[in-house]
Amino acid sequence: MHSGPESSRHKFNVNVSPYDLEDTYLPAFRATITEGQADSIMCAYNAIDGVPACANTNLLVDHLRKDWKFQGFVTSDCGAIGDFYESYGHKYSPNAAEASAIAVKTGTDTTCGTEYKALPEAVKDGKITEAEIDTAVKRLFTARFKLGLFDPPSKVKYAQFPYSLVGSQEHRELSLKTAHEAIVLLKNDGTLPFAAGKYKRVAVVGPNAVSLAAIEGNYNAIPSHPVFPLDGVSEAFKGRAAVAYAQGSPYVETLPLRFRAQCCIRQKGSKEIGLQGEYFNGGSLSGTPLVKRIDKQVDFDWHSAAPVPGVSAKDFSVRWTGVLTAPKPGKYTFTIHQGDCFPCHDKEQNVVYIDGKQVLSRTTDDKEMWHGEKPPSFEVDFTSVPEHEIHIEYVHQAPLFGAELSFEWTPPADVLREEAVKVAKSADVVLAFVGLSPNLEGEEMRGMHVEGFSGGDRTDVALPKAQEDLIEAVAATGKPVVVVLMSGSAVALNWAQEHASAVLEAWYPGEVGGTAIADVLTGKYNPAGRLPVTFYKSIEQLPDFTEYSMKGRTYRYFSGEPLYKFGYGLSYTNFAYSGLKLSASTLQAGKDLTVEVTVRNAGKIAGDEVAELYLVPPQGDGAPLRTLQGFKRVHLSPGESTKVSFDLGPRQLSTVDEQGVRSVKPGEYMVYVGGGQPDEQTSVKQTLTISGSAELPK
Repeated sequence: MHSGPESSRHKFNVNVSPYDLEDTYLPAFRATITEGQADSIMCAYNAIDGVPACANTNLLVDHLRKDWKFQGFVTSDCGAIGDFYESYGHKYSPNAAEASAIAVKTGTDTTCGTEYKALPEAVKDGKITEAEIDTAVKRLFTARFKLGLFDPPSKVKYAQFPYSLVGSQEHRELSLKTAHEAIVLLKNDGTLPFAAGKYKRVAVVGPNAVSLAAIEGNYNAIPSHPVFPLDGVSEAFKGRAAVAYAQGSPYVETLPLRFRAQCCIRQKGSKEIGLQGEYFNGGSLSGTPLVKRIDKQVDFDWHSAAPVPGVSAKDFSVRWTGVLTAPKPGKYTFTIHQGDCFPCHDKEQNVVYIDGKQVLSRTTDDKEMWHGEKPPSFEVDFTSVPEHEIHIEYVHQAPLFGAELSFEWTPPADVLREEAVKVAKSADVVLAFVGLSPNLEGEEMRGMHVEGFSGGDRTDVALPKAQEDLIEAVAATGKPVVVVLMSGSAVALNWAQEHASAVLEAWYPGEVGGTAIADVLTGKYNPAGRLPVTFYKSIEQLPDFTEYSMKGRTYRYFSGEPLYKFGYGLSYTNFAYSGLKLSASTLQAGKDLTVEVTVRNAGKIAGDEVAELYLVPPQGDGAPLRTLQGFKRVHLSPGESTKVSFDLGPRQLSTVDEQGVRSVKPGEYMVYVGGGQPDEQTSVKQTLTISGSAELPK
C-alpha cells in the first residue's frame, strides 16, 4: 500500500479492504519476517486508513509484533515522522514532540531524520515516558550488538572482507550472471541468435545504447568499469562485423539527453573521439594534473567514489577540452547536469567556454537539487561554422561526496531520426536500444513533467512517441530490427511486437549489462528470464492509479488479454512437460502437498528452463483467477530431462475471505505446471480436491 502518486506521497491516504490487505499487500512482508527472519523493516510516508504508516497500530503492533512475532527494529522512511505535522503532510500531529512520541510508542524505533530530537520535550510534556523510549533504545542496541559494532574488528566477520572485493572479478562475474538470467526474450521470428557471419554491418540506435543511468538503475552502487550496450555489441562483433551507431531519438521529445561522443566530440586536429580530461586534486585546476585521459563522453556517476585513482572523492576538479560538432547545421541547446542531492552541504562549480567565450557559469553552495529540475543551458550555432572548441571546468568540494555530472543536449528529434535512418540503410540488421531511464521514472522527481511522466510516476505505459517513431523509421528501411527494451517497469511495445523481428527486455542490467545483452543476441547465452510483472497493451486496461483495490490488476485478477503475460519468456530451444504427479489427489485441509513433473529439453540447444507451478482455486467470492505458487530454474542439454518437485504448504493452498481471514477451503483446484501461465497446449495439469477447512494464523 506504499506511497500513492509521487507528488502526494507525503499526505496520501490508502483505504484498503481487509481482503486486499491480507491477500496481496501483506504476504511478502510476512514471509520476509517469519521465514526470512529479517531484523529490520521500514515504515512508509503515506497513511493507511487515515493513520500514517509509522504510527499505524494495525501494521506495526497487531500484525508485525503480535501476529508475526517480530523482535527487530523499525525505522521510518526519511522525513516520514515530519509528515505527521508539517503543512504539506497528514496534519496528524500538531508538532514534532507529539509526532515523535506517537511514532515511538507505536513501534517506530528510529527516524531517518531529525524529528526525534523533540523526544525530551515530549517526555517533559508527558506525551511519552522514558521507559517507552527505553523499549526502542534496547531494540536498536540489540541490532548494534548483533552486527558486532561493540566487538574488536578481529571478531567481526564483516570486518574481514578486504576492500579489494569491491569490483572484484568474482563479483563482476556474478553481475554478468545476474544480468544474463534476468533478460527476457519476448519475441523472436528466428532472427535471434545471430548466426556467425550472417551480418557484416550492424546498426546500433536508440537513447539507451550509451546510457550510464540505464545500466545502473536506481539506488545503485558505482560501477568502476561499466559496459554500455554499444560497447558490448562492438566487442561481440569485433572482427566479424562493422558496428555503426546513431543516437536516433531522445527519450521524450524536448527532453535533454546525454551527449554522445561518437558523432560530435573529438580532439582538436585529430579524429580521436572524445574530450581530453585533466584531473586535479583540489578545486583550483592548477599545476600538473594527476591524470590525463580521453573521455568518450562526460557522463559520470562518482557518488562516494573518486573519479580517478589518487584524486580525493571529496575535493577535486576536472577540465575537459576538445572540438564540438553537430550532425546537421542549426542551433543546438546544451546543458551541464549535476544530478541531485539532499542535502548537499557542498560546493559545485561548472563553467563552460565555447571558442574561448564563457557561455555558462553555475555555482551551487549548500543547496538542494532534485530529480528533473531543469539545469542551466546554453546555445551553440552550427549554421555557418561546422565546429567549435569547447572547454568545460568542473569543481567538486563536499564533505558527503556525491559527485555526478553529465553533458547533455536537446537536438530536434527529426535530426536524430534522420541520422539513425542513414545508419540503418547501410546496415544488414538494426539493434534499437529503447525504453526508459531512472531519469524519467523514479522517486520524487519534482521537476519531471513531460508527456507520459509526472514527478517520477508514469502517466502512460506506452513507449514514448519519439522512440516509437525511431523504431518505425528504421524498420521502414526494410532491414530486420531487433528491439532491446531497457526499463524498470512494464512498457507497451504494441508496434514492435507486431513488426520487429525480435524483442528483448533487458531491464536496467547492471555494470556489465552491455556484455550480457550481446551474449544473448549472439547466442553465447540462451535466455530464460520470465516477466515478473504483466505488460499491458495500454493504460486503458488498468484501473485508476490511486485505486488500491486489486480488482482488474496483475495476472491474478486481470481477465483481459495483455501484451505479454506475467511469467512469460521465450528461449532459443523448446521444453516439454510430462508425468505430473501429486502426492495426493484428495487432500485434507491443513496438510502439505508435493508436486512432481518431468521437464525435457526437446530442442537442439542447451539452455535453462523456468518451470512455473500455478494453482487455480474454485472461482467465486473474489478468488484470484490463478496464483503462482512455485518456480524452479533448471539447466538441460538437448534431449536431457529431469524431475522437478515443488512442496506446497497450507499457506500456499489457502485463500482469503472478505473479512481478511486466510484459510484452506474445500473444493476442486487445478494444478498446472509449465513454462508460463496455465496453457492447455504447453502446460500439464492435475485436479486436486481439498476436503475440510483449516483457518491459518495472520
